Amino acid sequence: MTEPRIVERDAFTVVGLEYVGKNEHMEIPVLWTRFIQRAGEITNPSETGTAYGVCVEMSDQGEFTYLAGLAVVDDSQIPEGMTSRNIPVARYAVFTHRGSLATLQDTYASIYTKWLPEAGLQPLGYNFELYDDRFKDFTPESEFDIYVPIG
Repeated sequence: MTEPRIVERDAFTVVGLEYVGKNEHMEIPVLWTRFIQRAGEITNPSETGTAYGVCVEMSDQGEFTYLAGLAVVDDSQIPEGMTSRNIPVARYAVFTHRGSLATLQDTYASIYTKWLPEAGLQPLGYNFELYDDRFKDFTPESEFDIYVPIG
């Protein structure tokens, strides 16, 4: 894994579909399929061609909340069955995952068990994935970024 780039990012809001669990049966890819089918219901996206996967509230038992969605101008119009999540202004270490879904767990393990401890940093309770035009559905040339807040 290459060294991350460090960026500052303003606060923003994501609207989409949420999953709570451990992703033991690949529920998150199913969530993304459902979200893609409904993404057009979000009438006020703030970015074109970019989607977000927001992961929060990791428990000691491995459960977490994951939101597949789009950044929006405001969350006053949330489609039925969707929810919103506010992402605070923060400084982030940005890691790029390349390639398959099968190796994504390795990327996260490197971030949380190697890079953060070696940098003397503690997780801050959430992270998000940014999917833009570099994402090619986990083909070998696919890329997307993982933003990990560092304070």
